[in-house]
Amino acid sequence: MCYKNIIAKEMSEGPSYTPFLDLLNETLHEQGGALYRAGVAEIEAFLPRVRRQLGADLPPDYAHFLREANGFLYSGSCFYALDEENEADQEIPGLIAKNLSLGVLFKARTPYLILGESDLWLYAHHAPSGTYHALWKDRHESIEQFSDFSEMMENALKEALGIPLDEAAGAELP
Repeated sequence: MCYKNIIAKEMSEGPSYTPFLDLLNETLHEQGGALYRAGVAEIEAFLPRVRRQLGADLPPDYAHFLREANGFLYSGSCFYALDEENEADQEIPGLIAKNLSLGVLFKARTPYLILGESDLWLYAHHAPSGTYHALWKDRHESIEQFSDFSEMMENALKEALGIPLDEAAGAELP
């Protein structure tokens, strides 16, 4: 699978979660922080590490997300970043490290690649079907299936920003 075109695609197409990611970035700036983007070369170097260490492919939509934000950690919600070579340099949990630690916790191979989490849920890609899910955090069972990565990320960002999901549809962002 060639990720180069997906990773480098024009940001102007903008997925549905982009306004919420922009709002998160503005909020972080007000607090002295920021979202950082991963470069195409960094992501391409990361892909074989994911395959080798987790036996999974990084979903193309998540690779694109990393170009917009190399993970985030805010208000109890987290989407994992590229793993740093030196764990001491890791500000946001790394995708590989978190999946390995969750694999030990559940003592079984799971068909899910965990991309992020909140206080209650794990956000995951189900490799066999290519679908995205919110899983119960304590047992890796799907509680909700999303239509695509954008819908999952939009829900996760709304949760992090404290925007009620039922009120967010059609609402203007502050």
